[in-house]
Amino acid sequence: MRPDRFESFLISLAKTGEGARQVSTLRDAGDTTHPYGIAVTLGDREVRYQITAQSAPGERYEQPEEPVEGEPAPTMGDPVVPAGPVGPGEAEGWLAAVLAAARSPEVQRVERWSVREGAHGGHAGVTAHFHNGGRAFVRVM
Repeated sequence: MRPDRFESFLISLAKTGEGARQVSTLRDAGDTTHPYGIAVTLGDREVRYQITAQSAPGERYEQPEEPVEGEPAPTMGDPVVPAGPVGPGEAEGWLAAVLAAARSPEVQRVERWSVREGAHGGHAGVTAHFHNGGRAFVRVM
């Protein structure tokens, strides 16, 4: 899934995600530095997520996109917004749960950065692994 379509996909998921109050693209939120991303109000905080991507092997962006479908990623529990302050870990967990709960046949696996083996402190985000071999990286800003 290419970054522009993935951004639209995340917007639609976030708008229906538990606990999200306001959702927009980063551009609409005033961020002109990052080409792709979303801003979501979770609890008492606006959380910004930057989207970057690695294309599928051999894919060329000047060619039409050819989605590949397979078994959807397993769910990761219910999206939960804590009653108190929303930190990077909570923002990461919320997005991972919302993305996995969508059960998109294009998304093979959803990986949380902060809990993976060899995780670096302070790096919060999610990688969406697609069945076509591409990946989307969503960094909590």
